[in-house]
Amino acid sequence: MPTKSAARPKSDTARRQRGVQRKVDATDRNEPKPKSPGAMQAGARRYPRRKTFRSSAPRRR
Repeated sequence: MPTKSAARPKSDTARRQRGVQRKVDATDRNEPKPKSPGAMQAGARRYPRRKTFRSSAPRRR
């Protein structure tokens, strides 16, 4: 178990980390956001035609 003299107090560590995070946040704010290319345009699709069955026999009613 580390002794108190060797360990940094939690409040100091938290304060340092908040400072680091503030710098990172500021850097991120100044960076331009990447533009999304949007939806892919695939064009019109060809759908299979329905097969019609024609027989030589006359059609029943």
